[in-house]
Amino acid sequence: MKNIFSGREAFLNGLNIFPKLENLDFCFQRKLKMYHYTDINALIGMVQTNGIWMSNAKYLNDKEELVNALKISMEVIECIKGRKRYQTQKYQEILNHLMNKLERPCLDIDNIPDLFIASFSIKADDLSQWRAYGKNGEGVCIEFNGRLSNILFSIGNFLSSIKVTYDDNMKRKILYSMIFRYFKCVQDSFQSSLRPSEYSDILYEKIILLLAYFKHNSFKSEEEIRFVYNSINKESLKKDFENLYFRESNGTVVSYIKTNENKIKKEDKSYLREYLPISKIILGPKTNKQLLASSIRNLLDYYGYANVVIEESKLAYR
Repeated sequence: MKNIFSGREAFLNGLNIFPKLENLDFCFQRKLKMYHYTDINALIGMVQTNGIWMSNAKYLNDKEELVNALKISMEVIECIKGRKRYQTQKYQEILNHLMNKLERPCLDIDNIPDLFIASFSIKADDLSQWRAYGKNGEGVCIEFNGRLSNILFSIGNFLSSIKVTYDDNMKRKILYSMIFRYFKCVQDSFQSSLRPSEYSDILYEKIILLLAYFKHNSFKSEEEIRFVYNSINKESLKKDFENLYFRESNGTVVSYIKTNENKIKKEDKSYLREYLPISKIILGPKTNKQLLASSIRNLLDYYGYANVVIEESKLAYR
């Protein structure tokens, strides 16, 4: 079928390929319950502010995941460059420029874009996640209902809630799909005055956002769902959020933002009293359950979360 777009229209159509990709699990479409394992202080902060912290991925352990995903993406691009269909000068210039951009983050952490992430799981009361994220069983597991996607998706540069991809072959398949779709959308604009770098810059941005949803196969049991905010640059971050915060984590300084401080939502007064869709709090298996349940109930009632259910973990923990 002939591409109905031409010139600048074809180029602009290429900007909208992300939501159309096969093999990406857009969880907001299924209204899934999501679970967040954390400590008591984080729970207090969420309830008091009706907001969620999103941390800069390149200063977390996820940085290694991002570098690994970048290398996979470069392997895919090398394969595409070798295909007969893409041997023309225009395609080769776009792909070479794209490769050069992707190599920079691999060589220097400062070249990794600022992607702020919030992580959830579809698994409740999971032993491995209590150990890794729930303060070794002394924290809480917070259940959010399906409205969480709608609330966070309405903020600036957020992508939708997408289930993390762990299998390397599936990562390659998704990358191939995105690049092929992009070229199909923009090919009718190749006779215009647009430079190859303009195409590769768009592809680079899409790939970086996509890689935020890739993780090593050894973590597949977590069944993670991620929200990602792409700050694009410091000016965009200042435009979207009131403040940038910093905390210590594993011997480094991690920057983070708070979703309740999004300026777009602040300007819309209908958002000011919007509570987080917390439906349940599961107490960690190593907590003083009776005392903790009473204190959390006091917190929830005071800040307007009286309908939230409090349960104890059903796991034995040693």
